[in-house]
Amino acid sequence: MISENKGNCRKKSAWERFSARFEKRMEKHQAEFRDMCLKYDQEPDEESKQKLKFSYLEKIAPIFTVAFFEELVATSDREFGRMMSEIANAMETKLEELGRDYLDFELMVRDPVTVLQEVFLTERLGRVIQRALEKQEELFEEPRLLMRLMALMTIREFSFGVVFATLRPFFEILNMVRDRLGINEDWAIATFALNLEESLLKKKLSELGVPKNEMRGNFHNLLEKTINLIETKEGRRLGSAVFLSAGYRKLRNKLDHEGYIWKPTRKETNEIVSHLLRLVNALWEG
Repeated sequence: MISENKGNCRKKSAWERFSARFEKRMEKHQAEFRDMCLKYDQEPDEESKQKLKFSYLEKIAPIFTVAFFEELVATSDREFGRMMSEIANAMETKLEELGRDYLDFELMVRDPVTVLQEVFLTERLGRVIQRALEKQEELFEEPRLLMRLMALMTIREFSFGVVFATLRPFFEILNMVRDRLGINEDWAIATFALNLEESLLKKKLSELGVPKNEMRGNFHNLLEKTINLIETKEGRRLGSAVFLSAGYRKLRNKLDHEGYIWKPTRKETNEIVSHLLRLVNALWEG
């Protein structure tokens, strides 16, 4: 039993220790916060609750921010270094994964030489900027710098919040299907991309003078009609992206009708998006 308890004893991380110190610093405000929560929960009118919510946020947010900064300043250099290391270690694996996904997609849709040149240039620029900042000790001793950086970070976070609010319906749906169907953003992106193909073909046919009532038939008929009209009316021979659409249509049907079973990988999703972009370029000459 003793050895079992020892096995369950885990050393707290630097951030957990920081959080504990921060919570202790906030203890003197707990009674006030509890009263606010109680009053908010007991308010029956929704409009009044919203007013209370913003009123309380105006009081609480500055208290939290000041207490956080106070604890940050009080933290030793060694402990702060540990906190930063924990963040870096937690992010490292995910950043490597995101970097591979990003590079994989960029290499599919753009000239590989250009992409690799940009990667090396970005890395070199980062080193140059770091060396320049290391020489500016006096600049970092200027109190206004911290205040203005905080102001910029605050408005940046607010702008992210606004963007997220506009995308909230999408994320709500994604969370639901992730729980119920095991579907993730790769399925959503791939399905969205492949379902656009028919509309793109019909848009092109419309521009080529085909009336709506002649756009009947299955996807393959629409594809064949589009290819023939572009060749005769625009005098262009189309690349492989257009002809591959017939095969990608099968993928679309599989995603739409068997999405709860068949799910694309990130690489497959990148290939689907890359195909869609090439299709658009082919239909409208880039």
